[in-house]
Amino acid sequence: MPMVPPGKGLYESLYLTATAPDGERALWLRHTWLKHPDGVPEPTLWVTWWGPELTQTRAPGTAELSASGSRGSVENHAWDVRWQSDGPQVPYLPGVLYDRWFPRSNGVVLVAHGTVAGTFDGHDLNGWTAVVGHNWGAEHAHQWEWLHGVSGHDWFDQLRVKPFPHSPWLTVATTHLNGKTTRSRSRLPAQVSPGVEVSWEYPSPKGASKKVRNCSVATAVMDGRTYAATIEYGA
Repeated sequence: MPMVPPGKGLYESLYLTATAPDGERALWLRHTWLKHPDGVPEPTLWVTWWGPELTQTRAPGTAELSASGSRGSVENHAWDVRWQSDGPQVPYLPGVLYDRWFPRSNGVVLVAHGTVAGTFDGHDLNGWTAVVGHNWGAEHAHQWEWLHGVSGHDWFDQLRVKPFPHSPWLTVATTHLNGKTTRSRSRLPAQVSPGVEVSWEYPSPKGASKKVRNCSVATAVMDGRTYAATIEYGA
């Protein structure tokens, strides 16, 4: 976790989404740290497993995290996974805007498209698709929607954020189609069909928690093509 001055709060999250080739099973790991203004950083591990039975856990645990893998355990779950990136990073902000007073939240997709090797609770994840990201900031955005889709070697990523209650929606969309990566500020024409969703509360460094819905076994159709998708809504 970055150094935080006394009296300041911060949240930080490093996450992995691993999706099976059939799109019907997925693992979502989230390594988080939360520091209230007058507190010390509190680490927590989050696990959601669509296997296809649903498992959802959030608790303190142990984990070794690197730029290319995670090995850890929480409650009765254990994993040892590695990933290899097959695509560029996707920053959500211009470089000069990171770690400023505004926006209050920062994010980047470290691995927009990759391949997983390893296991979760004894399940073989070799060959699954990986998405790895990093989020941090003084506060969560007021409202957000995240959508990521994969079909073969093609993928897309879209983050829509409403920083404050009365601000407009801001969109950052990236597509990688036929070997070409394109970025846009326009909303993608994707039609999403969610699968089984999980609900979480994301605690904030100060103020109320955010209610979040997440699904890593969704599907999205864009320009007549079907993608395995992950969706998240927070408010």
